[in-house]
Amino acid sequence: MAGDRWFKLMLSSLPHDFLIRLALNFAATLVLVRWLYYPAQRDRDLSFSLFMFGLTIFLVAYVLKTLDLPASFGFGLFAVFGLLRYRTEGISNKALTYLFIVTALAMLNALGRFTLLDFAVVNGAVLLITGLAEQGRLLGLPAQAREVRQTVQYERVDLIRPERRADLLADLSARTGWMITRVDVTEVDFVKDVATLRVYRQPQEPADSADRGPRPLPTWAAED
Repeated sequence: MAGDRWFKLMLSSLPHDFLIRLALNFAATLVLVRWLYYPAQRDRDLSFSLFMFGLTIFLVAYVLKTLDLPASFGFGLFAVFGLLRYRTEGISNKALTYLFIVTALAMLNALGRFTLLDFAVVNGAVLLITGLAEQGRLLGLPAQAREVRQTVQYERVDLIRPERRADLLADLSARTGWMITRVDVTEVDFVKDVATLRVYRQPQEPADSADRGPRPLPTWAAED
């Protein structure tokens, strides 16, 4: 009971403007990550990063607003964090785009001087356009043309030659059961006879569904 009273007191002491903006930013980030990014990429690690970036950038920007510091200071702080986090780790262009969208929404929701309706319209417009772009609607592509990217360790380096690309696709499809559309060779280790491949496949909801039971991946496969 004491904990409940302390929690209610803490909430009552917070400005209503802060709580509304925080709830709106969380809702926008949730829709962006849970229903747009994750179904297409299946990247849990970066999904967690997107959530935390959205929260921390919002909090930093809101504090800067109350201290009357320039907003450029917040962008500079985000740039420093981004360099420290992603300086040595490869990240796709799409993931960087989602990271930018999350950051932009957090800054907008923390610093924007709009009405609640304006906030809802702006956030909704960003999410709608992102969803249409993710599904390929803006390019006139069918929904099934979406691709899921995964990184695999592959031991048959003899098949990575350009003239054997068809054999490589056939072997990967047979061993994984995925509908693989294209493959990029990112790294080759001739000492261990292992190649690192970036595999693009069409999403297969029935096969990925939990109610059909887990399907073990090959030992050489690792999700990106």
